[in-house]
Amino acid sequence: MNRPMILVSVVFLSAAIAYGEEVKPFVYQDHGKRDPLWSLVTVTGMIRHVETEFSISDMKLEGVMLGKPEESSVIINGRVLQENDKLGDFTVKKIVKDGVLLSKGTEVFELKMKTEGAAGNN
Repeated sequence: MNRPMILVSVVFLSAAIAYGEEVKPFVYQDHGKRDPLWSLVTVTGMIRHVETEFSISDMKLEGVMLGKPEESSVIINGRVLQENDKLGDFTVKKIVKDGVLLSKGTEVFELKMKTEGAAGNN
């Protein structure tokens, strides 16, 4: 083998060894901006206004702070909300220990806190 091939082999071997170490999952930091993976068009082909038109699957419950009902808050998509606050077309109806009830029109939705090691998205 010639020297360049040995050097390339050493580089690939080093990379393979380093890759075998613990890989930390990537976490997207939005810094208050729209998630680029959210669709800008609704299923009906209309342009979505990202500040006001959310679907329940677009929402992530990030925190629950319980106190008296008028003092309880939740953090959804980086926004701190209390009961009766609006997030797009959704209204915060009730804040509970591990989640929040949201309403949109006559529909009621529940977002739960994602627990450590739980599969799926909230």
